[in-house]
Amino acid sequence: MTKDGGPELTAELVIELGGWHRLFARVMLIVVDGDVALSLVDGNGDGGELEIEAWHRGPTGWEASASSGFGHGSTQGSVWGEGAAQWCIAGYGVPGETTVVRFRGDDHECRANPSGLWGFVRQTADIAGYQPEIVTDPAR
Repeated sequence: MTKDGGPELTAELVIELGGWHRLFARVMLIVVDGDVALSLVDGNGDGGELEIEAWHRGPTGWEASASSGFGHGSTQGSVWGEGAAQWCIAGYGVPGETTVVRFRGDDHECRANPSGLWGFVRQTADIAGYQPEIVTDPAR
């Protein structure tokens, strides 16, 4: 449970709410920042292709905002209401190493998980004018 009593965004919820097949799909990464999140999902479990999904906490719980194919440095901006939006960025790295992402003038450290995946997500009033960018990238 989160501090407000709502459920955490778990791999099980990502598969269930995202419409993935529970026998094949693998959730490779979940990053949460308050009421917004991103997930990286391997839809058929072979590691050949991932999807980046943007999530937000709605009135009834977690809801998917957007989904698209994933490649290193993929960004996902999504809007789900008046004054409610988010930016996500994710990439590949060396497990345990840090990639620095700059968003709205601030630098954020994103550590790669054991699968070598990292992510960053932030809620914002709109997606115009600002987009997260990779500042340092140990994968390159």
